[in-house]
Amino acid sequence: MQLTKRQREIIETSLDIINKSGIQSLTMRNIAGSMGVTDPMIYRHFRNKEQLINMMISYVGETVLSIIENTNADKTDMLRDAYIGCLELFDQNPSLTSVVFSEEIFRNNAKHRQTMLDIISRISNTLKDRITGLQNNNLLKVDIPADYIVQLFMAHLRMDVRLWRLNNMKYSLKDRGSSNLLNLMQIIV
Repeated sequence: MQLTKRQREIIETSLDIINKSGIQSLTMRNIAGSMGVTDPMIYRHFRNKEQLINMMISYVGETVLSIIENTNADKTDMLRDAYIGCLELFDQNPSLTSVVFSEEIFRNNAKHRQTMLDIISRISNTLKDRITGLQNNNLLKVDIPADYIVQLFMAHLRMDVRLWRLNNMKYSLKDRGSSNLLNLMQIIV
């Protein structure tokens, strides 16, 4: 997904607004005010709020997917590296979690829901392909279906992030999540 520098700035400002005040506070006027620009400038880059939210979902999903794709697919460390990479990303950019782990953004909009489903499918398929490769090389247990390992991976990640957010991000997500990851790895390796 190719974004201009200004589109990226608008998306990142939008993520911050959602993180601080919720999706209901995301208006083109609030975005423009936060950026110190006029409303028409925002509309030059996005037709409307719906297009902006859809691009925001894609932006966050592509960022997570790139972390997974940039791990070494041939080693069991791939899962650890992907997991820790996601935790680091969210630790450093907590506003991203406001979109990835918030169903309220998708609930009433079929296009946003479909965009998120497509992203989840791409992430799941990438993980599944890599896990299957590791299983074929006897680096992961073969008696656990790759689909189930993907679900375990994603559920663990979601729970780690949810608890971190509920605790007002008072601790290092990477540190806490890393210890939880050890338990997951004991199950599948």
